[in-house]
Amino acid sequence: MKFTSTLKIFIFCFLSFAVCQNAMAQRIISGTIRDSITKQPLAGASVIELSALRGAQTDVNGKFSFQATDSAKQVVISFPGYETSYTNISLNNQIDTFLVEKVPNGDDITICNIYTEPHLHLPFGGTIDRDKLGGAISKVNYLELNRDGITDPIQMLQGKVAGLDISKSGSDPNGNFTARIRGLNTLVGNTEPLYIVDDVPNVPLQSVDVNDIETITVLKDGSAIAGARSNGGVVLITTKHGTRNQKLQIDYKSEITTSTITNAVQNLSPDEYAAALTAAGGKPGDARTNWLEQISRTGISNNQNLAISGAPFKNTIFRFSGNYRNVQGNLINKDGYKQLSGRFNVQQSLLKDKLHLNLTFNSENRDGVYGIVEAFRYAVTYNPTLAPMGGINSGRNGGYTQLEEYDTFNPLAIVNQSTDNY
Repeated sequence: MKFTSTLKIFIFCFLSFAVCQNAMAQRIISGTIRDSITKQPLAGASVIELSALRGAQTDVNGKFSFQATDSAKQVVISFPGYETSYTNISLNNQIDTFLVEKVPNGDDITICNIYTEPHLHLPFGGTIDRDKLGGAISKVNYLELNRDGITDPIQMLQGKVAGLDISKSGSDPNGNFTARIRGLNTLVGNTEPLYIVDDVPNVPLQSVDVNDIETITVLKDGSAIAGARSNGGVVLITTKHGTRNQKLQIDYKSEITTSTITNAVQNLSPDEYAAALTAAGGKPGDARTNWLEQISRTGISNNQNLAISGAPFKNTIFRFSGNYRNVQGNLINKDGYKQLSGRFNVQQSLLKDKLHLNLTFNSENRDGVYGIVEAFRYAVTYNPTLAPMGGINSGRNGGYTQLEEYDTFNPLAIVNQSTDNY
């Protein structure tokens, strides 16, 4: 009995000593990780003690805390898109550090012209300190922009600026592209960036022809320029202008593009549909119709652009451009637009270059044809064993075959019997 009690006391003392030793061999490392430019906390950054492979991730406030071994000398701090930081902790348990955003090399991804100058030059004079602009700045020149077959100015930036998401819903050429600089961070508010064209805010992008654009600068945080209106970021567009001592220059560009439907929905052929309908006890029709071919076409678009610029007098610079654009969609005769636009800019220097006048005139006229794009949906689901015209109920539907079933409509009738010109 005495031996057993002695053994229990020995084991208790041994375990207590081990726990104390373990507690003495560990310490708490904590701190905050932030972006080096915006000074904003980075949530989800990893802080790892290399010698013991233990660590933590930062919370939404950029803070972290974990138990490190007493012999820990260095931690590795990493976050996607940022340079990895190696920090010495041999004499310090508190880490408050900043991570630098990584600029990928040519083997990773191409980011055109990350703006690193101390000042941002505004389109028509004036500058703003780079330090006052909290977020990243990306400036893309005309030669680096997407240019071929482009109809929307914002489409010129697709794939050119890191963190800029550009998308378009559907194939209607009258639809606009949507840009998101800072992500979809609201359910009800407007997350579109503020567009400023030659220092004029809220200019409709369709009034600016892609051939007239010189540079586009994207500001992830433009509050220093536009205040609360720039919640979604700012896109600064600078148009082309003449230059001093320039001889008369005439530029003409003609472009023809085509668009076709690719990766169409794969469904049963008319014969396969007829066999399946017969096997199910139904009665197929006698026709064999590919409804997608009935309502689609190869869109052929053309663009004609004429620009004249020069400096006829010592202190006078001008540029005129005219553009005609005829864009076709893939819905037969029912989607696309014709647009005629013109832009004239003249700059005059007075009082020995102490006074600069800049005048810009812009005009745009668009005639759009808006088709009912739901016709494509019914082209996939409508009975392919029916003829487009002269079949069931054609007498009371303008000659078009029409089943009397729920949510079933003749795609060709939808296209040809709709009128939607603007």
